[in-house]
Amino acid sequence: MSRLGSTLQATATPARPTGFFSRLKAFADRMMQTSPDSLDGVADACVAAVARGQFLIMPTRREPARWRLKRWLPELYFRQLLKLARGRGRGKG
Repeated sequence: MSRLGSTLQATATPARPTGFFSRLKAFADRMMQTSPDSLDGVADACVAAVARGQFLIMPTRREPARWRLKRWLPELYFRQLLKLARGRGRGKG
């Protein structure tokens, strides 16, 4: 250490998915398995939309309907979202 500054050395151990993160990963895996869209298809749609200079990108098949519902009927959208979250959370504990 010098008077003008100090050096800091730290070692970090990689985080292992435990608790919340393992549940989050399991949820993401379930969502991808039941999705009508593939990761490659979503990525391709995003890249193509950016190349066109598109402002609002909705790369999945279900997204336009969700966007309209959220935009035009926000209370209904929020109730449906809560219902979906409660249904997916049952039996977990």
